[in-house]
Amino acid sequence: MTAVAGGHAHPPVPRSAQPSSKKAQSGPLPLQLRPVRISIEIGCQRCCVMFVACHRTLLSLVLCTFLLIGGPAFAAGEAVEYSGEGKPGTIVVQTEERRLYYIVGEGKALRYTVGVGRAGKAWYGTTSIASKHLRPAWTPPADMRGSRGAFVIESGAPNNPMGEAALVLVDHELAIHGTNNPGSIGGFVSAGCIRMHNADILDLYNRVRVGTRVVMAR
Repeated sequence: MTAVAGGHAHPPVPRSAQPSSKKAQSGPLPLQLRPVRISIEIGCQRCCVMFVACHRTLLSLVLCTFLLIGGPAFAAGEAVEYSGEGKPGTIVVQTEERRLYYIVGEGKALRYTVGVGRAGKAWYGTTSIASKHLRPAWTPPADMRGSRGAFVIESGAPNNPMGEAALVLVDHELAIHGTNNPGSIGGFVSAGCIRMHNADILDLYNRVRVGTRVVMAR
């Protein structure tokens, strides 16, 4: 029914002009969200991050967590054919080759790349393991200290050259040990000791015992 006032009929109020019981929404209209898939591939590993981003704006941040899984680039204890001398359980260091062989028998050995003594520093002969140590502290031998007195580099210190483990030899203050300088492995780099990657020395450490025979060959 149409309302009447003063004898005049008023036309009906258009529907669009009628007051609404709901309050008008303030602020910008809500943005439409779309799922976006981003795939980042590094080497053979893939990290995928799923997130929701506005289709009207460029992405400003991608948050990824990269899990570095797997062993080192070198092979710890690579099994190879071996025809050299030595009984099973013997360590043979081939100095010129910069390889250490742990003989396992039946014509097989485990081969490791090592750093060996510099010219004039390499020692050749037969010795044995006197003691085994994990993350040892280190005191430089007298011929390396020069005018400095005796001092100790603590276990695990960044400048400790022993690395994760050491097999101390009976003769000449020598050892087969890990390293804090993996880039030196494979060279003529030491004062006579045999350097190994830390993963390799830990592998060898668990295979040998005190008294294991060690042959330093040319």
